[in-house]
Amino acid sequence: MPDEKFLSTKEKERGEVKTIKIEAQENSISPIKLIINGRRIDFQNYDRCKSAYNKAYGIKFGEMKGITSILLEDIQRIIGFRHRIVHISPMMGMLNQGSIPLEEPIFPKREYAEKAINLFNDFVNCLHSATLSLRPK
Repeated sequence: MPDEKFLSTKEKERGEVKTIKIEAQENSISPIKLIINGRRIDFQNYDRCKSAYNKAYGIKFGEMKGITSILLEDIQRIIGFRHRIVHISPMMGMLNQGSIPLEEPIFPKREYAEKAINLFNDFVNCLHSATLSLRPK
């Protein structure tokens, strides 16, 4: 199963490859769809997303052309803010409240939202460029 690269060594040792194949077949979906539905590949979680692209395509976010460590830190931070807004409160007055006084406060304003959109656009464009260089083996 080509999708087993998304599983950990422990999951493979427990025989989850077979379980996934059977469950996918029972639900008339592909094993990769089952893995995605099970949130093993989670694009709202930076670490899982990074791991999925590395395992599936050998793409390392930190090594993509045009990517800086600052951009990656900003992306991770924005994903964290999104998580706090969705799961804690959409009425937060300060996005980085837990980091004050170590850093300047970030307020949920239109300007910051536009900056976040631009950062994600930059990241997605770099990721897209990296995937264009992939060739089937």
